[in-house]
Amino acid sequence: RGSVAVGELEVIVDRFAARREALEQRIQKLVTAEFTRFDGWYSPKLVEEITQAVAARVSIAQAGTATLTDAYLSRVTTYVTGTYVAGASVPQVMGKSLRMGVAGHEEVYGRVVSEYRYQRSVGADERQALSTALARAQSMVSTDMGLAFQHQTKRFTEVRNINRFRRVVRPELSKGGACGLCVGASDRLYRRGDLMPMHARCKCTVIAVTSKSDPGSQLNDDTLSELYTQAGSTAGADLKKVRVTVEQHGELGPQLRVQGQNFRGPAEVAA
Repeated sequence: RGSVAVGELEVIVDRFAARREALEQRIQKLVTAEFTRFDGWYSPKLVEEITQAVAARVSIAQAGTATLTDAYLSRVTTYVTGTYVAGASVPQVMGKSLRMGVAGHEEVYGRVVSEYRYQRSVGADERQALSTALARAQSMVSTDMGLAFQHQTKRFTEVRNINRFRRVVRPELSKGGACGLCVGASDRLYRRGDLMPMHARCKCTVIAVTSKSDPGSQLNDDTLSELYTQAGSTAGADLKKVRVTVEQHGELGPQLRVQGQNFRGPAEVAA
């Protein structure tokens, strides 16, 4: 269809965002619970056991996120194009680490143990060390769920020949409100097979763009207009002034960053 009812489309986007967020929060709570009751921080055997247990939970949740994403993309693309578009199906790789150069989730979540040990080594008491380690675990879970969304979006656009798609910002899902990085990148279009650049705890979703319809642009405009009204024109406009660049992270792939901010690239991570 040439014209899409943005209000109806927003309901689809909101429902997906809520389900994705609920799944992420659920796995964060489960992983937090695993580490909270853990007391074998210096036992190689017990560390291996807990990282395997956490890896299993993350794998299931990552596959679940990909399944939700696939169903959402099928529905929203069907709505935008006016022609039924089937899902691309979720490949088995979604149950494994999507981080480049990382064999499995066990390696990733072993870093929570390393964080706890480091905090204790620099003088933090048990409670403080655990708190810092749990915060890192939650951040990593959010990243892994974001990677599942990112990679399933890539797969969907490839399998279903979606030539272009747009980032749709969801500031209401972020604790700190709208992210300047996402706002700054909200006017960019991505092509079939792209891994949409993200950042830690990114809550953006995507909508297909056709030659006749670009409802994601309208959704972004409406969201940002409301944001600017609430924040005040100057404060709101500042978000749009963030100079955004895309950098290739050695483990997480394309990441949104403020221009000039650097991190280890693929070569450094490999080394």
